[in-house]
Amino acid sequence: MSVAVAAKHRPRKHREHPEPPRLAPRVPGALPFVGHGPLLRREGALPLFRRLHEEYGDAYEVALGPWRSLVVSHPDAFERVMLSHKANFQKGSAYDPVREVLGASVLTLENQPWKQRRRLLQPHFHRRQLREMFAGMSAVVETYLTDLRRRMPDGGVIDIHREMVQLTLDVVFTALFGPDLMGIERASYEVLNNTLVVVDKRMNSIRLPLWIPTANNRLYTRTLRELDRVVYAVIEAARSQPNTEAATLLAMLLATVDEEQGTALTAKDVRDEVVTLYVAGHETTALLLTWMFALTGDRPDVFAALDAELEAEVSTALPSFDDIPKLAYLRQVIDEVLRMRPPTAMLSRNTVEDDNLIGYRVRAGDLVLLNLFDLHHHRDYWRQPERFDPERFSPSRSANRDNWCYTPFSAGPRICIGNTFALNEAALIIAGLVRAADWQLLPDQHIEPVSTGTIRPSAPVRVRVRWKD
Repeated sequence: MSVAVAAKHRPRKHREHPEPPRLAPRVPGALPFVGHGPLLRREGALPLFRRLHEEYGDAYEVALGPWRSLVVSHPDAFERVMLSHKANFQKGSAYDPVREVLGASVLTLENQPWKQRRRLLQPHFHRRQLREMFAGMSAVVETYLTDLRRRMPDGGVIDIHREMVQLTLDVVFTALFGPDLMGIERASYEVLNNTLVVVDKRMNSIRLPLWIPTANNRLYTRTLRELDRVVYAVIEAARSQPNTEAATLLAMLLATVDEEQGTALTAKDVRDEVVTLYVAGHETTALLLTWMFALTGDRPDVFAALDAELEAEVSTALPSFDDIPKLAYLRQVIDEVLRMRPPTAMLSRNTVEDDNLIGYRVRAGDLVLLNLFDLHHHRDYWRQPERFDPERFSPSRSANRDNWCYTPFSAGPRICIGNTFALNEAALIIAGLVRAADWQLLPDQHIEPVSTGTIRPSAPVRVRVRWKD
């Protein structure tokens, strides 16, 4: 399967579910106003929802702040919410904390504004545009490997997460802004990290007015001020460049005009899309790469198979854009990492009108939480789900699988607009790293997934590098 092609998620006839719908079991212990918030903070999101899935199955009700929330972990529910009844499940008020930080972007808009923005942006992620950006990605990866060898000529131990964050930041920065702006001041690792922390805190705690000087409010104000300062400075630098034909996402955004209305994106529109692509774009790929090393630490067979495929299919140090679709096993590795450690644990939607999800009643105003992590680890759909097994995504073993069991980039019309960019980027980087060196996870590391908006490792992931020549 081509790395650049996402799985097709089509509507289909559902399994029969009881009618009329019944109420889902309610998790006890909710407190007034805060619901199960203290329980969530005490146990942690992933351990709590994994435990509740074991106890209650594919649907149960929790109270998260002001919302009565139905948590579901069944492919039929995902298909109904994301595709066949998508109009009834929207990114409503539950997404307001994300909008506060990322703004009104293709990620957070709804209804007609979203359709207009998606229509404007989609052509910039087509194959021709990705091909043009691929050369810039390759140059960044080549520079990174040269610099790492300079820093560690005899190999050594690195924190692979921090390394991959910096590498993917450089890749996304080049794709967004172009190599000519690489020297301009950029948002620091800490600012980008705090941006995701702020989103998570705003979503999972009581939001007090910003004029109240709590620690969270101060972090929010400081982070947004610094992020906006840097992003607007880069946008202004791009506007002043004489070369407006550069194949960068920012140049495309600045030149984009709605053909129906004849209007260009405002400065705020451009800011919101840049922040979304900048923050989310680097984080998803950096974590995919980090988790690949964390999950394959005791699997030399995986690296041997990657080596063999690259030797057979790629004649240069880095694969070309046309080489990427040939790397079938590499794609299976990527898919398996995204199954075990998807970019986010949950996808949330507000319910517009009463509905029925896998036989359970969901009421207007309820929050639906699509439990992506537990769906990807569901024993009914995945054999030995805790085992890292790229072969489960081979054509023979994937043939009869319900494709709604695997939705790392969401699905339906709201599938992540940058998914093919991220998949090509990840394939390029993995290929470059594997061809250049042997990578071994240091033993005796206790690394658990932690949900903080994205799914991050609980500790640094320490990897030993040994150069191959």
